[in-house]
Amino acid sequence: MSRTKVRGRVIVDNPTFGGVGAIQIPVGTTTQRDAGWAFDGATPSTTFSVGMLRYNSTESQFEGYDGSTWTQIAGGGGSTSMALQKFTGDGTTVTYDVIPTDPNTPLASASTLMVDINGLMQEEGTGKAYTINLVSSPQTLTFSEAPTSLDVITIRHLGEVGNVVTAVNSSAFGTSFGGTIDKASDKVLMLDVSSNGVYTVTIESLVGDTLPTQTSQSGKYLTTDGTAASWGVLDVSPNEGSYIIVTTTHSAVMGTRILCDTTSAAFTITLPTTGLIAGEAISITDGVGNCATNNVTVTGGTNNIVSTAGTSGTTLLIDTDGAVITLVWSGSAWRAIV
Repeated sequence: MSRTKVRGRVIVDNPTFGGVGAIQIPVGTTTQRDAGWAFDGATPSTTFSVGMLRYNSTESQFEGYDGSTWTQIAGGGGSTSMALQKFTGDGTTVTYDVIPTDPNTPLASASTLMVDINGLMQEEGTGKAYTINLVSSPQTLTFSEAPTSLDVITIRHLGEVGNVVTAVNSSAFGTSFGGTIDKASDKVLMLDVSSNGVYTVTIESLVGDTLPTQTSQSGKYLTTDGTAASWGVLDVSPNEGSYIIVTTTHSAVMGTRILCDTTSAAFTITLPTTGLIAGEAISITDGVGNCATNNVTVTGGTNNIVSTAGTSGTTLLIDTDGAVITLVWSGSAWRAIV
């Protein structure tokens, strides 16, 4: 049989080909295919039959005829999972059937298609070059304008990603993953193109990566000693630079500047006794130059106030017109600076 040529005959009843070699199917260019073929000098026929199979040397892929067009046989051309369809415009047809890589898995999104006309990529969407109907059967591609008889339309389908999510440990990827994953409580989504699957990788936790509780830590900042994290208090005065005009008895707040108006009467300013931070200060100024007539009494409560003269007590009397006094908390007492 090695030299036998059989033409124009139909082999039926599921023939079996033995051996360990391969079956040689027809190989030819796109031009040769579209020109048709014939046997023993007959006129070439361009009428193709459903189920025809050949290798397209122009596209470097196996292709089959589905009754209306020649399409790539998925996976037949090597490692690619891209299906390819080609059409020639006729100036009137705007809608074309789209055959997905796996005919049993309809397109889930138009983003898996690449469409070009004469090599020029087309944009999908309302008001653009074409739209995709994902609910029709078969699914279709409709151009906003009919391609002309000189236009070659190419549709490439990149394949669908399966919707099965598989959880794996990061160690399953080993060194080929690119190194150790060490971010706590994170996940990485990975696409396995060889099996059309999506994986979520749970990242392994490291000691020391856990944040301390945020309960009752409002206004604090996160700090670390290089091993463990903790909450800290900002060593700054929240009211630094602001002025408060006082005309009557007043409870001072750390970091404020007090402008005293004793035009009507003398009064007392009480210094804070809690939340004290060494180095923070309160400034008190005679704002109207009347403290000699109506004095301002400053009380430290249970804390002493040390004057510039070195005297100490729980109260300080401001009785000089135009006086400006700054009280700095030393950690154990208020220090008056004039």
